[in-house]
Amino acid sequence: MVSDVYANVTSTATSTLPGLSTDDVLHAEIEPVFLVGRYVYLALFAVGLLGNIASAVIWNTPHMYDVCSSAHYLVTISICDFLCQFLYFFYYLKQFWRVGSMDSSVQCKFWSTLYLIPLYISELLLLGLTVEKLISIRNPFRSGWFSRHQRAPKEIVWIVVSVTAMSLPNAYVAEIDNRNYCKDNRGTAAMQFPIWNWLVDAGIFIVVPVAVLVICWRIIKEAGRSIIGVIPKHRIAHRASINVTKTLRQSTIVILRLSFFRVLTLLPETFIHYMFFLDPFKPSLLPVVHDFNAVNADERWQRYIVLSAVKYCVEMISNLRHAVSIMIFFWSCRHFKREFISRLRYMSRRLYISVRQALLYIRDKIRPAQEETVAHKL
Repeated sequence: MVSDVYANVTSTATSTLPGLSTDDVLHAEIEPVFLVGRYVYLALFAVGLLGNIASAVIWNTPHMYDVCSSAHYLVTISICDFLCQFLYFFYYLKQFWRVGSMDSSVQCKFWSTLYLIPLYISELLLLGLTVEKLISIRNPFRSGWFSRHQRAPKEIVWIVVSVTAMSLPNAYVAEIDNRNYCKDNRGTAAMQFPIWNWLVDAGIFIVVPVAVLVICWRIIKEAGRSIIGVIPKHRIAHRASINVTKTLRQSTIVILRLSFFRVLTLLPETFIHYMFFLDPFKPSLLPVVHDFNAVNADERWQRYIVLSAVKYCVEMISNLRHAVSIMIFFWSCRHFKREFISRLRYMSRRLYISVRQALLYIRDKIRPAQEETVAHKL
């Protein structure tokens, strides 16, 4: 799969024959990558978990629905990103710290299914948002057909139910190997529903992102035409200098920037992931080795190690899409920025008041005791 976790691909796969496992080899050969990843992901978790909660809370305020017709969907995407990061943390512990998690087959399959659901939902919502924006620019009278506030909750529920049903067969993608690692078993005899899994993954992680890019490009082109059509004739000669971005609604700018960022960080990970299913990089075709001299002397092992190092680096960058959406919202929508700063100031004031009251309470408790001690001495 394309996600870091679900794509536990083959780096965590291990041979059942005697010898070094791929996991042992990778942790020895590309140890700096794992060391950097440990602390990069900790920073992403800190920013993403808090940022996604803040984004969901801010977009869910009543006046933000008036500012952005797509606020319901941005709330849902923020919640999905939070769930993705929370579930990815279990994979992170196992892969980067080698701490046991998901050690049973039931836990592995349950986790794999749960992780896929918010991934699928966020990508489909992004596609829906871009389609709605294109329609609203080309035909403004139909602009509310997807983002109408009364319809939005029903559409989100329909997407969640559909995606959940679509994700259930993907539970068979994951299995526990002989070292209690939850790994991708596609390409093995144990795999069930192989065609369904490949089609769903290709649709969600290749077709949908490419479609989003094409639609975003069409939105910019259509916006440029509509702007040129309404500017004064004496400015037509200067049409090349018109900044289309500054003339769009803020909700459209938010969706365009969010779409480009998420797609451009997802597609490289998708490409790298599927390379592991090609014969030159398949871990199942790696020869059995008993020492690192044999690893360094084997060309197939060296190809696999290099691609694995690239994979982990690309995954770190790709995980930004689940962590820094709040920064895109902050810099793209002044209403979101104003609400965020307002809430931050309110929380700072409340924190200051709480700390001050606690210090005063402690001082009042200590002072009588000191006075009693002085009186006793006298």
